[in-house]
Formats: sequence, C-alpha cells, structure tokens
Amino acid sequence: MSKITLPVSDPLINTSNAYGTLFSIISSDNRIWPWVYSNFIQLRYVTDWETYFFDNHELLVDYCPFLNKFILPRTIISKWSSFTDFVVDSINGDCYVWCHLDRYFISAYQEFGQEHRFHETLIYGYDLDRQTVCIRDNITGGKFMTAQCTFSELESAFDYLSGEENFITRVTLLSKIDAEFDLNVEQIVDSLQRYLSSKRSFDFINHTITSIYGQSVYQHLIYQMEHPKEDDPELDIRAYHLLWEHKKLMVLRLKYLQQIKLLLQSDRWIERCTELEERSLLNRNMVLRYNLSMDPKVLDALKHSLLTIQTDETKLLGEIISALGSKG
Repeated sequence: MSKITLPVSDPLINTSNAYGTLFSIISSDNRIWPWVYSNFIQLRYVTDWETYFFDNHELLVDYCPFLNKFILPRTIISKWSSFTDFVVDSINGDCYVWCHLDRYFISAYQEFGQEHRFHETLIYGYDLDRQTVCIRDNITGGKFMTAQCTFSELESAFDYLSGEENFITRVTLLSKIDAEFDLNVEQIVDSLQRYLSSKRSFDFINHTITSIYGQSVYQHLIYQMEHPKEDDPELDIRAYHLLWEHKKLMVLRLKYLQQIKLLLQSDRWIERCTELEERSLLNRNMVLRYNLSMDPKVLDALKHSLLTIQTDETKLLGEIISALGSKG
C-alpha cells in the first residue's frame, strides 16, 4: 500500500509532548481510564529543568500498561538504507515512531530555517505517493497538532542530531497492546495526600534533583511572578495549562468514582471541582493576556486567583480524601 496511517485520537491532555503522544495512541481504548484516574494527580516542579509536570513524568509512557515500548540506538537504525525506510517498515508493523527531530528542517514548525531546536515527535503514518509522513507534536504556539513532513525534511531533521547525546539520538517504537487495569484507590488517596501536603514522591531515576511538589507549586508560580527573569519576563503558559488539565482530570476522576459507586452523593464535589477547572482555564487565558500587555493589574488578579483556588481546593480534596479513606 502507498499510504498507511495508524489510529490516533485527540489527546485528553497535551501540556507535554509525552502526554499528547501517549493519549493520542491510547485514548480510543475505554479500558485505560482506571489507570489514568489512578495516576496524574501529584504535580511537580523540577528546579533543574525549570518545568512543571505531572509526577513521574518520565515514567508514564514507560509504565503505561497499554503500550509496548522499544528503544533503539542509531546503530540499529543504520541497518536501513534511510531513516524513512525504517519509519515505513515500523508503521507497516503497527509501531508508532517517537523520536527527536530538529525543527529547523521541517516546514510545519515556526523554527523552520530559523533556529535549530530538537523536540520529540510522533510519526504515525506515511504516504509514498506524496513522499510525506504524518507527525504530531506541540507545533504552532505550543499547540499539540497534526502536520505533514516530507521525506527529505525528515531525513535532514533526523540526521542533524546524530552527534548529540544518546537520549536525543535514540528512537522509540510504541505499539498498542490489549490489557486491563484495576483502579488503585489506595494510590489515589496517597497521591492526593502528597499533593495537599506538598510531600515529595519517590523517584527511582532522578532522586538527586531538586523539586517542588503538590500545592507548593502555587507559591512557586507566585514567586516567579514577583521575581521574573530580566531576559524573559513572560509567564510560562505551560504551567497554567498544566494546572487546568490537572483540574480537568480531577473532574473526570470524580465522575468516574461516582459512576462506579465509590463516591456516593458526590454531585456537590463534582460541581465545586468543575468551578476550579473553569477558574484555572480563565487563569491560563489571563496569562496569555498578561504576556501581551505586561499589565501589573492582570498579574495581581492572577495571584489572587491562584491563592483562592488553592484554598478552595484544599477544602475540597480534604473532604474527598476522607470519603475515599473510609473505603479502605
């Protein structure tokens, strides 16, 4: 066949490329939700990376029970006559290709011809007649989108990174597997408690790096507002998008717990959490407005909103923890 595309869905969350990639592949399987709702609770700011994540960010794809993951070094890829041939063979074998590409060489990116910047990219299809592959990534303005990349662009974008470190040059193959996962209520309660108390989670990979956990991220966001970088005074929109997605997932989690009768008479909690989600979305949009105007009044309103959300969230999650803890 001259054209093959593996199935992808609109991702539920996409603050990070890893989340967009993961949910693009698995979202069509309704069996994923007990696993999703058992995770994606604790938040973490990694000081060394200057980035906000869901906790265990770097392990979510590795340990997703609905994916097989195979990491290949370039020495293996070089057995093919070209990277494009490797991609075609992989997709023919029902494997998604996830790798770093240099955006400088791909016309779909705003960095095209302007700036060398490598980023993880999901390749999920090809068209031999048009000489293109289908890619997904945080492409325009940080939005997770689908785009086309020519074979020649793909080769240049892949080859340019050949001299970089291993984690940049390696290629990951992802394939869907049939699996089941039981909701882990104990894990949900523990994660909620750690989030509320800003208590660190166990990290078996990056245990030496400095991080800020849980609700302490609110104070750190305010600190960053009050101490902006001289060369980059804009607020990081990704942090506020993550907070919105955090609340969005919490609403869905509560609805699921209500559906399976683990939380009875929980309409009031769902309503209050939905309000937090809506206010978090307004905050994200407020950040966009501030980055355009640098209006200190917008900044003051954002600080006040973060503090009131934290206060309301503390009360809400405390009640939910008590209710879930009684099930144990």
